Amino acid sequence: MSEIYFVCREDRQMLDKLLGEIPGLIDDLAITICRQDRTGKGGMKISSGSDEQPMPFNVGASDAGDYLRNELNTWARLVCEERYISYDGSDSVVGVSVWLRKNLASLAMTQGAEDALSGIESAMKRCRRAMDLPAEDPPSWDEEMVERAMNQAVTATQAQLLMGRLGHPPLKAATISKWFERGHLEVDDRGFFRLGDILARNPRKVVDEDGCRSDAVSRLAC
Repeated sequence: MSEIYFVCREDRQMLDKLLGEIPGLIDDLAITICRQDRTGKGGMKISSGSDEQPMPFNVGASDAGDYLRNELNTWARLVCEERYISYDGSDSVVGVSVWLRKNLASLAMTQGAEDALSGIESAMKRCRRAMDLPAEDPPSWDEEMVERAMNQAVTATQAQLLMGRLGHPPLKAATISKWFERGHLEVDDRGFFRLGDILARNPRKVVDEDGCRSDAVSRLAC
């Protein structure tokens, strides 16, 4: 197997730096997606009769995150195929970035890897552009928007940030991850949870006219 480096020392150092920044970048991107830092120009909207309302997620930021995921997955897959090694990282964006950083030498010795720096850097810049756009007031969440959000794919961190805005009790991302580990939740082929599944396990509490507390899914008799 060839031990020739296709990536120069300076570019390897830059790749190491960029890959190390991805965990923090993903956390910031999750906040942008869920807090609706930008819902204006270019943002996707849903129609409700004659009215249009912003989607309860920042679609541009979500797309940028998917683009970065695909970029990293492409390089990880190429390294495994060309260097005959097995992937032992997690399926998350952060997991793939950590794996690539750990296997940076193998990446650098993979033919075609000379384009890795420009590709990853471009994908990260796309994420930062999505976060740097001017902030606007977040939309109010009416029942119709909540219903439409049920099938939204989210990370555990994104779900944690959404609980309060959706009227649900606080919920930590670590708890969601434990639910998954115990088989209470499933993820799609990209490693995302369905928001509705998480909300079903963390129902809203409501109080009726008699002061009886219950969840928002099934009202229990006092």
